[in-house]
Amino acid sequence: MKKAHQVLLKELERSPQSSEELVENTGYSYDGIRGRLSEMRKLGYDIRYEEKTEIKKIKVKKYVLHNSVKSKEFLDFLDKYQLYGKIINIDKISEKSGISEEEIKSIVSKLFLNPKYSVIQLSNVQIKIQRLS
Repeated sequence: MKKAHQVLLKELERSPQSSEELVENTGYSYDGIRGRLSEMRKLGYDIRYEEKTEIKKIKVKKYVLHNSVKSKEFLDFLDKYQLYGKIINIDKISEKSGISEEEIKSIVSKLFLNPKYSVIQLSNVQIKIQRLS
């Protein structure tokens, strides 16, 4: 993931933001932001451009990062079966958890950026995830 993706992710995790707010807070151009957000969507991030009601009931369009329910299910599954710190096979986890392989890969790609986790990819289907504090 590029530095620009990380900067945008950090901003959207902080709060939903309009295009103008993202330009101001990141220093990137409007077109640059749009392009990076499009790339992030392809990586599996659920970023939507939604109408939000602001102070004085003014409606504005903002980019909103939605947390995946599947992400929580996946992390809960790892916790329940004590799989943190162990080598896990994405195919087998998919079968047992009911979460598709593509969804798991998307979730794991996000964990690479999360400072609370350490992810080591051992092969195309084997990973090791550790919780850091």
